[in-house]
Amino acid sequence: MSEIAGSSLPPPRSRIFKIIVIGDSAVGKTCLTYRFCAGRFPDKTEATIGVDFREKMIEIDGEKIKISLEKKKADVMMRKIMSRPQSQSTLEEENTKLKETVTKLKKENEDLRSLNISLQKEFIQDIEKLLSKTKEKNKQEEQTTEQVNMYL
Repeated sequence: MSEIAGSSLPPPRSRIFKIIVIGDSAVGKTCLTYRFCAGRFPDKTEATIGVDFREKMIEIDGEKIKISLEKKKADVMMRKIMSRPQSQSTLEEENTKLKETVTKLKKENEDLRSLNISLQKEFIQDIEKLLSKTKEKNKQEEQTTEQVNMYL
């Protein structure tokens, strides 16, 4: 570790991404977050009461990134929103923001699907190229073997 004037430098900072997973009861939020963090699905689950937190450190291009997952049932979120004293205009603003967020999420989902399809096509093309090269190499090896056998 580097030292400056007798004191050691603090460890490098890592980014933190906080993700909130929201959904109705019994749709698989626990399984999804558990699978992401533990690398496998849980053997058995029970209904989550309130909020559930999970974290995972990942490394991308040498950078450590902390993923913080917070899982909530949709009704918990609605109770929280509705428990605050709000005017009609505030509720309308929140409703408008919610609709805008849903629209943005749908667009991002479509973009991700398009990207996924594009990546799948590229992957298939790469595999086809690799197979073609392998077939060509095998064909060359067969021809070389035939030539060697002719001289034996």
